[in-house]
Amino acid sequence: MVVYEGENKIKTYERIYHIFLLGILSAYDDTRCHYPISNRESGDGRYDILVERLNSYFIFECKACDKESELDKEASNALAQINKMRYGVDLQKDKQLVKIGLAFYKKICKVKCG
Repeated sequence: MVVYEGENKIKTYERIYHIFLLGILSAYDDTRCHYPISNRESGDGRYDILVERLNSYFIFECKACDKESELDKEASNALAQINKMRYGVDLQKDKQLVKIGLAFYKKICKVKCG
């Protein structure tokens, strides 16, 4: 595991989960789906991952947790960040935007959509 100087372990785990999810989504072989885009500027910040389909967009925001009991709260925080930072505001309005907040603790994951 690569830890950057001054970076806490939660940020390191978040980066690892982000890369893991990006790899899974990149392997998805479907001509109706554009490959995922990572860390692109949108709204007032940068989303983790964007996937575009024919009629919809999916924005993923990942959060890592110190404890299993934090999963629900952090998944909600990830979803709230998408809204607060206005991720996807620059996308085509004729497509549905699905916002996905993900929280991870070890091998356990909590997902919230909005």
